[in-house]
Amino acid sequence: MSTRCNIVLIDQRTGEGHPPVIFYQHGDGYPEGVREKLDTFIRWVEERRIRRNTGQSSGWLHFLGIQDMARSAAKYAADPRPLWPHFGPGKGILDVEPRVPDEHNMNHVRQYPNDPWAQGIAGEDWECGFVEYTDCLHGDIEFLHVVDMKNVRWYSMEAPDMDAFGRTKADLHKWLLEEVPEWLAGRSPNRFFMYPREDGPEMCRVELRNGTVAEYVLDDAVCGEDGEVVKLMRGAACINTYHVSEVVSIQPV
Repeated sequence: MSTRCNIVLIDQRTGEGHPPVIFYQHGDGYPEGVREKLDTFIRWVEERRIRRNTGQSSGWLHFLGIQDMARSAAKYAADPRPLWPHFGPGKGILDVEPRVPDEHNMNHVRQYPNDPWAQGIAGEDWECGFVEYTDCLHGDIEFLHVVDMKNVRWYSMEAPDMDAFGRTKADLHKWLLEEVPEWLAGRSPNRFFMYPREDGPEMCRVELRNGTVAEYVLDDAVCGEDGEVVKLMRGAACINTYHVSEVVSIQPV
């Protein structure tokens, strides 16, 4: 079966009543399968080509999924039954539209006129590109990828039926929509760490984009007021700084 995933976009407003933006990818949802798209999206954010908030930039991730589908359609265009004929040869972006339902689909509609689920899924096309907007974490995903636009990075986590803490996917959906924003709302809006940590300083590994790895004993890592500089903090003292675009990750060892 295809490897499904959700891709979740968060930004500095996620803890202020703004829900995350959620996408679903039906296949190639493992980290290497989404890496090119997410690296490109993050690079566009870094280069200020797109804005650093989910409301105004999430459409570009959807667009990368459309490009991905168009490339696949061109690759398999010679197949007797191409999977994505609406992106077929000779069709520009202005020519793309959903296919007309065939008789099989219409029979499905007529057979279950009072079934909301059947009526909702009947139709020829459901994918407008490989990265689809959705409204929840899907129950069939194997990976959850989080694109953190505030700290300009993305990371992945496995999403089994039940995780090590005994949480189901329904619990993870509640965690994503309720607990994460609530937690963020109670933290400094400029924290670099994504998750709560134990009290007291910890040994942390800082990985930079040039391949350098450094270790520090830290209490915290915060972005400056301008959002451009990451400050490594031990107590009230700033022991080092990096530009936010230099940093890949800061994680407890």
